[in-house]
Amino acid sequence: VFFLIGISTMGTLAHFMAFMTDRGISTALAAAVYGFVPGLSITGRIGFGYISDKIDKRYVAATCYGIMTLGIFSMLLAIKFPAMLYFTVACFGFSLGGVFTLQPILVSHCFGLASFGEIFGFIQIGWTFGIAAGPLIVGFLYDLAKSYYFGFLVIMATVFLASFLVLFIKPLKPKITFTL
Repeated sequence: VFFLIGISTMGTLAHFMAFMTDRGISTALAAAVYGFVPGLSITGRIGFGYISDKIDKRYVAATCYGIMTLGIFSMLLAIKFPAMLYFTVACFGFSLGGVFTLQPILVSHCFGLASFGEIFGFIQIGWTFGIAAGPLIVGFLYDLAKSYYFGFLVIMATVFLASFLVLFIKPLKPKITFTL
């Protein structure tokens, strides 16, 4: 799941400015629109963190990834309707905050805290490969098609798949041992 989310987040972040200017948006306006992502990310971090304390963390993650899917979908619509970029930034920025907040929450929920650092470190390897692959995938598909459409279609598919797969994550059952 984190590998797929890594592809989606960094594939989008690395190419978003180029996508906007490729659509004919001025660099100044593209930077201004893109500048809302960090602020919205803060809101998403707090919001998804709060909600994950109240309901099943898997559903919170699936919702977060679903909002990101919606943001990428609206980015594809922005090819024809540039005003959709504002909705894209709102969805993507908000869910991006959730992505970062939910990673350690999901790991601690599934594995506990006894070996959290080691387990989280190993899981971050998948995330790292994903964030390395995302920009390469989108860039490669752009070079082939001379359009960001197919690259962001792949990004949308990976984040949608992650939103589905996260629902199947099950916490490990603790071992109960008795000593006499």
